[in-house]
Amino acid sequence: MATYVVEDSEEKRLLMGHASPNRTSSIVTMDLDSCSIQSSSRAEEDLPTDISDEVATEQLHELRYNELLRRSHQEDLSSIEETNCVYKAGFDKHGRTVIVFIGKWFKQSEIDLDKALLYLIRLVHEVADHDYVVAYFHTRTSRDNIPSYWWIKEVYNTVTYKYKKHLKAFYIVHPTMWTKMTCWWFSTFMAPAIKNKIQNIPALEMLTPFVDQKEMSLPMFITEQDMVFNGIRYYKP
Repeated sequence: MATYVVEDSEEKRLLMGHASPNRTSSIVTMDLDSCSIQSSSRAEEDLPTDISDEVATEQLHELRYNELLRRSHQEDLSSIEETNCVYKAGFDKHGRTVIVFIGKWFKQSEIDLDKALLYLIRLVHEVADHDYVVAYFHTRTSRDNIPSYWWIKEVYNTVTYKYKKHLKAFYIVHPTMWTKMTCWWFSTFMAPAIKNKIQNIPALEMLTPFVDQKEMSLPMFITEQDMVFNGIRYYKP
């Protein structure tokens, strides 16, 4: 007999934020008929409908994620890795792993978004069991560097609860008005559980109390643009 444990946690319900099991994913197609969910009819009768539906939804979500995780270790993702648009970069001042995302190097017209999702899962799965932070650099980005809303939503709905629980800060460096408005809308209506984790950082100096710049191995154009935006007073000779 299958045993289910359902945590009555408002935070977890917010962090899960995944799509309905009947929703068709545009990124990954998975034959769920081959992944049957075993449970006794007695257990299903004992569970209230809303709870049993929630359990089924979470199980389908977990099955899909595990399939993506398996693919992420089997498929050739070198085309994404070579862009160096996302990578691990040491630790912040609290000892948490830092994930760096360089917006300018993410060109969605040239990148296979299916593989980008798989590479992100491969990279972050290794650190998501513990607290981590993300630093996204919006410096010198163009329209082609900005991921679509639907892809961002797909990523959020695909990753599991631990990704969202252990994400402690999401720094957006050199944000624009468009970035601020988009993040506000998404975090307010789609991902309220991470809304308070998003921080807009207009200058590298303001990131220093949280993350040592030397740890992040930033490309030169980011520090150069920061000097244009904020002046050479931020830098010691």
